[in-house]
Amino acid sequence: MRRAEQARERRNRLITVGVSAVVVLGLVGFGSFVLLKKSDEQDKKDAAAKAPIAAEKTWDPAKLGRNHVQTAVKYDMKPPVGGDHNRSG
Repeated sequence: MRRAEQARERRNRLITVGVSAVVVLGLVGFGSFVLLKKSDEQDKKDAAAKAPIAAEKTWDPAKLGRNHVQTAVKYDMKPPVGGDHNRSG
Protein backbone atom coordinates (compact mmCIF):
# COMPACT_ATOMS: atom_id res chain seq x y z
CA MET A 1 0.00 0.00 0.00
CA ARG A 2 2.81 2.41 0.81
CA ARG A 3 4.30 1.90 -2.62
CA ALA A 4 1.02 2.79 -4.33
CA GLU A 5 0.79 6.02 -2.28
CA GLN A 6 4.34 6.98 -3.25
CA ALA A 7 3.58 6.32 -6.92
CA ARG A 8 0.42 8.43 -6.72
CA GLU A 9 2.28 11.31 -4.97
CA ARG A 10 5.02 11.17 -7.60
CA ARG A 11 2.47 11.15 -10.43
CA ASN A 12 0.58 14.07 -8.86
CA ARG A 13 3.82 16.01 -8.42
CA LEU A 14 4.79 15.41 -12.07
CA ILE A 15 1.33 16.47 -13.25
CA THR A 16 1.51 19.63 -11.12
CA VAL A 17 4.98 20.52 -12.39
CA GLY A 18 3.98 19.77 -15.99
CA VAL A 19 0.78 21.82 -15.85
CA SER A 20 2.63 24.69 -14.13
CA ALA A 21 5.33 24.65 -16.81
CA VAL A 22 2.71 24.72 -19.60
CA VAL A 23 0.90 27.65 -17.94
CA VAL A 24 4.15 29.62 -17.46
CA LEU A 25 5.27 28.95 -21.05
CA GLY A 26 1.84 29.98 -22.31
CA LEU A 27 1.99 33.27 -20.37
CA VAL A 28 5.52 34.00 -21.61
CA GLY A 29 4.53 33.19 -25.19
CA PHE A 30 1.42 35.38 -25.02
CA GLY A 31 3.40 38.25 -23.46
CA SER A 32 6.02 37.99 -26.20
CA PHE A 33 3.31 37.99 -28.87
CA VAL A 34 1.69 41.13 -27.44
CA LEU A 35 5.02 42.96 -27.12
CA LEU A 36 6.06 42.06 -30.69
CA LYS A 37 2.68 43.16 -32.04
CA LYS A 38 2.94 46.53 -30.28
CA SER A 39 6.50 46.93 -31.54
CA ASP A 40 5.37 46.26 -35.12
CA GLU A 41 2.56 48.81 -34.78
CA GLN A 42 5.01 51.40 -33.45
CA ASP A 43 7.41 50.68 -36.34
CA LYS A 44 4.57 51.28 -38.82
CA LYS A 45 3.71 54.58 -37.11
CA ASP A 46 7.36 55.66 -37.20
CA ALA A 47 7.64 54.78 -40.90
CA ALA A 48 4.48 56.76 -41.67
CA ALA A 49 5.82 59.75 -39.74
CA LYS A 50 9.04 59.71 -41.79
CA ALA A 51 7.23 59.47 -45.13
CA PRO A 52 7.33 62.63 -47.25
CA ILE A 53 4.34 64.92 -47.08
CA ALA A 54 2.33 65.20 -50.30
CA ALA A 55 3.02 68.46 -52.18
CA GLU A 56 5.83 69.38 -49.79
CA LYS A 57 8.14 72.00 -51.29
CA THR A 58 11.73 72.84 -50.48
CA TRP A 59 13.91 75.82 -51.33
CA ASP A 60 17.64 76.20 -51.54
CA PRO A 61 18.54 78.75 -48.85
CA ALA A 62 21.69 79.73 -50.76
CA LYS A 63 19.51 81.05 -53.60
CA LEU A 64 17.28 83.12 -51.29
CA GLY A 65 18.51 86.62 -50.50
CA ARG A 66 18.77 87.91 -46.96
CA ASN A 67 18.99 91.62 -47.57
CA HIS A 68 17.00 94.58 -46.24
CA VAL A 69 15.48 96.47 -49.15
CA GLN A 70 13.53 99.74 -49.35
CA THR A 71 11.03 98.60 -51.99
CA ALA A 72 8.02 96.31 -51.72
CA VAL A 73 8.91 92.64 -51.97
CA LYS A 74 6.91 90.01 -53.82
CA TYR A 75 7.69 86.53 -52.58
CA ASP A 76 7.63 83.47 -54.85
CA MET A 77 6.26 81.25 -52.11
CA LYS A 78 3.46 81.52 -49.59
CA PRO A 79 4.12 81.72 -46.74
CA PRO A 80 7.50 83.34 -47.37
CA VAL A 81 10.36 81.18 -46.18
CA GLY A 82 13.19 83.56 -46.86
CA GLY A 83 14.57 86.12 -49.26
CA ASP A 84 15.06 89.87 -49.35
CA HIS A 85 12.71 91.69 -47.02
CA ASN A 86 11.38 95.15 -46.28
CA ARG A 87 10.76 95.77 -42.58
CA SER A 88 7.96 98.24 -43.21
CA GLY A 89 5.97 96.28 -45.72
